[in-house]
Amino acid sequence: DIEAAHRLASQLGVALEFVPVQRETPEPSEALLEGRVDILMSGFTATVSRAERMELSHPYSNEHLGFLVRDFDRSRFATLAALNGGEDVVVGVPPVEGAAEAVKAMLPQATTRPYLSIEEIIRDPEVDAVFITLERAYYLSRIHPEFAAVRPREVQTATIVVYALPFGELDFRNLVDLWIETRRTSGEADEAYEYWVRGKALATRPPRWSILHNVLGWRSR
Repeated sequence: DIEAAHRLASQLGVALEFVPVQRETPEPSEALLEGRVDILMSGFTATVSRAERMELSHPYSNEHLGFLVRDFDRSRFATLAALNGGEDVVVGVPPVEGAAEAVKAMLPQATTRPYLSIEEIIRDPEVDAVFITLERAYYLSRIHPEFAAVRPREVQTATIVVYALPFGELDFRNLVDLWIETRRTSGEADEAYEYWVRGKALATRPPRWSILHNVLGWRSR
């Protein structure tokens, strides 16, 4: 999202400023309405209620619901059935509209604990799992190898991710929609997804090919 914001600003020929916005409702729509931000580019999930309060762009990605759990515990989260309805399970829930309800639908007996910082919630020894999209969990598991991304077999729900703009800004929304389509068609969106989400940013790069090393067999001492 940060890379995309830089690219969009560059193509529009404008300066870029990042403004922190709380994810809890109604803060995002208020930030747009008050003019504190021009666009929300932070993995915003599309919902009907949000579409009534702000302009939503075309989807630029899909995300799937899942959990971030400690690696030794991932087999327990392989199925919802193995979790016994969430009995004695504590789940960290982000302050995102509908997140707590989604957890309760899957694990009615689970205890939910709201969080604002992913780094803080994963250090809480009482939390068994963090409710998060599978794609984000996958990336975080590369940064924190003691954790694993899991999606219980019964969970097939996916969400579409969009950018949000001030209500009524149709020209701006149309421009962003076109930019999303050109980014997807050019392959730029897939490249960014592989790099940032699938973890190529963290992959070890092979040494550069050279005549000295690969042909002549020379090695530095």
